[in-house]
Amino acid sequence: LHELKTGELFSLSCELGTLTATGLRPDFLQIAHEWGKLFGFLFQILDDLLDRSATRAELGKTPGKDQRLNRKTIFDFTTEKEIRTLCEKHFEEMRVLSKKLPAPEALEPGISKLKKNIKLALP
Repeated sequence: LHELKTGELFSLSCELGTLTATGLRPDFLQIAHEWGKLFGFLFQILDDLLDRSATRAELGKTPGKDQRLNRKTIFDFTTEKEIRTLCEKHFEEMRVLSKKLPAPEALEPGISKLKKNIKLALP
């Protein structure tokens, strides 16, 4: 579910950015697609975590909306412990993929910020 929602949106964004930066390099486009899918998946996990635990002031929107609207979240499929393990695995995969692209250091701030926010949101 998370890969189909936000993951695909982020994949497309990463592919378009890579296309603009490197031209038609199928190897880079595939890496960017996978990297974006992982980033989008992790971003959606963070969104689910914050919807469940953050305040209106922190979110800038009403929290708990997913539950009230019976929307599926990561918590419907797995435990917090499994979420931590999955996140660590995905962050490592992103770092491996980053090293296959030109200027991997440019991607590190985004990875680090997302990782920090997920750690803050997981109790």
